[in-house]
Amino acid sequence: MQLWNFQTGCTKVSVGCLNCYAEASYIRYGHDFRVVHKTKQFNAVLDKNKYPPGEDVWVCNTSDFFHAGGDSWRSEVWDTIKARLDLRFMIVTKRVERIVQSLPPDWGDGYDNVWLCCTAEDQANSDERLPVFSDIPIKHKMIMVEPLLGQVDISKYLATGQYVQVVSGGECCQSKNCRLTLFDDVMFLLDQCRKYGVTFTFERTGTRWCGAGMGEKYQYIRGQGEQVNLAETLDLNYWSGNPDCFRLPIKYSGCQRKAKPKPSHKQQTLFDMSLR
Repeated sequence: MQLWNFQTGCTKVSVGCLNCYAEASYIRYGHDFRVVHKTKQFNAVLDKNKYPPGEDVWVCNTSDFFHAGGDSWRSEVWDTIKARLDLRFMIVTKRVERIVQSLPPDWGDGYDNVWLCCTAEDQANSDERLPVFSDIPIKHKMIMVEPLLGQVDISKYLATGQYVQVVSGGECCQSKNCRLTLFDDVMFLLDQCRKYGVTFTFERTGTRWCGAGMGEKYQYIRGQGEQVNLAETLDLNYWSGNPDCFRLPIKYSGCQRKAKPKPSHKQQTLFDMSLR
């Protein structure tokens, strides 16, 4: 999977945004993340050498595709997506209430090459967003429970048969307030997906991971690549057999997908959950 960040910048809308990894990166370099603007990558996806046919593309992981700040150029983005029917685009959003007004005139029941994904990081936001999202005509629907903030019951939405995939992962940030990802919460989602035959992908553990049998301890895992690697070795995934699924996670720099490396010293170190 590749990234296409044609715009960057965002504003917080819910508890899932509290420790935004993208915002932290931009603040570190002195930028105002609240300003949504085009990037130099605006037309990059048209380059078939950089984005060869058959690739899966994650759109805007440093912004929200449906943020009002991008209204003036969104029609150009839809045209670009239509021009690359040989790619599959995944669009993740928390702003489900803005989807319908932001769709192109020829949307119909959706584009064949667009997967729309609603973020539902906790139960409250799941119950607020998913009823709205479920009523929107979309050919390929996904749910992203990331950062995973407690047990989230999405079974009644999965039971409708609308959803092809659920993606989850822990919170990745260096803040002292980084929230824990619990093994039991991941298993709760995995069991729901198995029951309703929906593919489940656990893409990363997050920075603070409390695995099975760890009791009142957690592992501190700094790098995204290490988090992805550990999530893969845990194999908390379910494949429904449905080909309409995205190949996750992203191949982060330094992440050896096929290898199962020994944990680093920091991964082996356990910390008291009282620090959460």
